[in-house]
Amino acid sequence: MKRYIIHRLLILFPLLLAISFLTFIMIYLAPGDPISTQFGLQLRGMDPERINEIREQLGLNDPILIQYLRYLANLLRGDMGRSLTTHQPVSREILTRLPATLQLTFASMLFVLVIAIPLGIVSAVKRGSLLDNVCMGGALVGVSMPSF
Repeated sequence: MKRYIIHRLLILFPLLLAISFLTFIMIYLAPGDPISTQFGLQLRGMDPERINEIREQLGLNDPILIQYLRYLANLLRGDMGRSLTTHQPVSREILTRLPATLQLTFASMLFVLVIAIPLGIVSAVKRGSLLDNVCMGGALVGVSMPSF
């Protein structure tokens, strides 16, 4: 068991690195760019030299590998950058939304513990009953819903 856990932990770091790289690449390849997101319609009248200067300040003119390595280094320091829409640090944005996220998490866990598990047990004991069929249908609807 100890060997299994060590093996899983050794796989975890390359896996997280691969996931972060794929996510970074997908965002990089997405249509649009951070400059147009940040400035919107103001970009139309902006001088191309000024746009290039901003891209240089943000490091967007650097090769993608350099951008990714800078992203990782900043992430390891706890610096997630600034939001392009609110201009606040991303870590602060996350922390302000964390209480609501935790409330939703604990409410859903409470629902599972108080309602779903007992209904699942009763459905397993009374297989084929009306309650079992209703619970099965409810579970199917729940699994079919998108997570967002």
